[in-house]
Amino acid sequence: MPTTTRSNTPKLEQVPLYSESESDSVNGGSEVFANDSGGGKEDMDGSGNHKHHFDDHEALELAKKEDTYVWYLRFVVTALLGAMALAVCLSVYFVTKRSEEADMENDFVDLSEKLVDTFELTFQQRFGIVDNFAQEFTSYEKDAPNVTWPLVTMPDFERRAGRTAALADLFCILILPMVPAEQRVEWEQYAVANQGWRGEGLALQQGIPIEDVEVGELRPRMFKVLDNGTRVPEDRPGPYFPIWQTFPAVDFSGHTHLNLYRWKPLYTNSIDAILKQKKPVLPASYDYWGAPKDDLRRVVFNKYVASYSRYSSQTYEDDPVMSFFYPIFDRLDGKPQDREVKAVLLGAIYWRTYFNGILPPGANGIHVILENQCDQTYTYRVDGTEAQFLGHGDLHDTKYDYLETQVDLTLGKDIYAYDNNQEEQDQDRLEADCRYKLRVYPSQEFHDDHTSNKPLLYTISLAAVFIFTSAVFLLYDYCVERRQKVLLKSARQSGAIVQNLFPENVRNRMYQEQEEEDKMRDGKDTWKADGGTGAAGFHGRPNADLFQETTVFFADLVGFTAWSSKRTPVEVFELLEALYGAFDKIAKRRKVFKVETIGDCYVAVTGIPEPQDNHAAIMARFAVSCMAEMNRMTHDELAETLGEDTKDLEMRVGLHSGPTTAGVLRGERGRFQLFGDTVNVASRMESNGVRGRIHASQSTADALTASGKGHWLTPREEKILAKGKGEMQTYWVQINPGTARTGLSSAHSNHSGGDKHGLSSAHSNHSTGYENEFDAVADV
Repeated sequence: MPTTTRSNTPKLEQVPLYSESESDSVNGGSEVFANDSGGGKEDMDGSGNHKHHFDDHEALELAKKEDTYVWYLRFVVTALLGAMALAVCLSVYFVTKRSEEADMENDFVDLSEKLVDTFELTFQQRFGIVDNFAQEFTSYEKDAPNVTWPLVTMPDFERRAGRTAALADLFCILILPMVPAEQRVEWEQYAVANQGWRGEGLALQQGIPIEDVEVGELRPRMFKVLDNGTRVPEDRPGPYFPIWQTFPAVDFSGHTHLNLYRWKPLYTNSIDAILKQKKPVLPASYDYWGAPKDDLRRVVFNKYVASYSRYSSQTYEDDPVMSFFYPIFDRLDGKPQDREVKAVLLGAIYWRTYFNGILPPGANGIHVILENQCDQTYTYRVDGTEAQFLGHGDLHDTKYDYLETQVDLTLGKDIYAYDNNQEEQDQDRLEADCRYKLRVYPSQEFHDDHTSNKPLLYTISLAAVFIFTSAVFLLYDYCVERRQKVLLKSARQSGAIVQNLFPENVRNRMYQEQEEEDKMRDGKDTWKADGGTGAAGFHGRPNADLFQETTVFFADLVGFTAWSSKRTPVEVFELLEALYGAFDKIAKRRKVFKVETIGDCYVAVTGIPEPQDNHAAIMARFAVSCMAEMNRMTHDELAETLGEDTKDLEMRVGLHSGPTTAGVLRGERGRFQLFGDTVNVASRMESNGVRGRIHASQSTADALTASGKGHWLTPREEKILAKGKGEMQTYWVQINPGTARTGLSSAHSNHSGGDKHGLSSAHSNHSTGYENEFDAVADV
């Protein structure tokens, strides 16, 4: 049995439940009952003492009953006061809170109605501008001599389209003339001969003479784009809708002459819908930034954004874009269904800009959900005059569903009078024609901006009045019990803190010393502690003990310095907290005492504070369990969150057994510490060890062998040179399900066989051996 040298340590003194005077009265009552049991004597002498004692007993019983009545009265009055206070406070809180909630809801209703009304009006006005621009093409074709569809090129297109784009908040406009199959050759010749509009547009953008503009060659023939991105001549039957005039003009001939019809389902279905319905089409939105970099649509889009930036300071981020399709007719008179579609105007809307400037400054935290019948949903947040894209899907807070405000976005109810029959529109709707809807909700930020803590302040103020009244009523009871409550509270708080920092025997000794110091300070006792006042000014003997049979554990994270140099402080602490937290749980389960952590070094001990016969075996199991758990964590969850190079981290463990001095150094921020040669040698074992291995000294090997665990040991082939110790024979500790259960002598007999179980096996086993050890060790 290990022995431990320690001083007599009295337990923490129990806090008395009564004051000294109250204790006397209670003891006196006990004596009364004790004497009452000898009442035979009082009856024999006839002195009447028995009657006297009976009266005292009756008075005591009466006092107890009175105390009970007072206690019940106190309870009833306190309960009534508490119930009244609770009822009044809750009423005040909920009434004032509901008043603020109602004000918030009214403010949101006003803002949401303003938002949807303004957005709907702006939406219709902007598309009215687009309609006027489409009519300009029709008028130009009718009025210009010798101009017939599809051979139409609008003069001064860059200025006219730029003005339309600025007013309608579009960042690009494309004109797609309808070219019948029989006019294809004529159109291709016309396009090559009339491409001067490209140079005019680039000259206007750059502010230079047109003769200084370099424009790439236009493809002589209409083409299509295959799925692999290859451009080949268009060989499908007409009609065709090639890209012709564009705003802004771009120095990119790779898309002019591209037949959009039948290229992508979006374009094919939208143009089919226009030809059939003869009205604008709002198709599904598109995420250009989410497309591959070599996607032609993304390439062209980036060209337009770069050119449009010369006209506008608007920034374009990773937000949805909608390319709408607008018909250009052969004439202006008559109803649309009686006219022929001669071309299609394709414009691009950057949705976020449509939400800018529709709310006054200070109206923050409005969530707008933009959705369509093509199963697309986007969430925007509007803060005053600015809007930002939050992401795909409906991201609003569902607890505000009851405040929903919505509006359907339809083109044509102001532009085309015949579009008022919604039922006919639904029956005639084609796949490309997505109908859009806005839903508006408040956010938590909006709620917080429109509510305050006044209800809580009112409630607290009212509660304070009731509390003061109750405090006056219960003042006497408070004064009597104050000392006991303060003592109990202080004891609980101090115990909770100290319990996590020090072992039980150390805690008890610290309590005793503090109590004696308090008595000396109050003049109630003289100091009689061991040793009097020391050289450092402390009273009594130091709080330290010698533990003869202990095993000290040192573990270091190999590669941590290089790994942490590439990480933020948060990531470094995330790693250490995860690993050390797991080690702490294993230590608690294995009955291992954790001493401290110093950087990436973890220190623990067995045999302290209570002796343990198999302290070395317990520590060996603990070391293997920690190594296996770290290997699992660094290869699983930590590698996913902190990077693949986290897998390169490994533990290097050193164990040494022997006597250890442990205690608390008194002074500022005192803590439980270990001292002695055993601690130093354990540190040497760790520093001279190998990553992924458990390095044990001769004394630890002897302790394991004495415990019947010699088969866990493999002698290290070469001796180590430890500072202050010279050469030392050391051992590797490994616990595997398949390890032969031979003793230490068997390990020595194999020592001559080279380093098969030594340093070389450290690397061959660390990646596979410890994965299963955690489960294996539980039964060892």
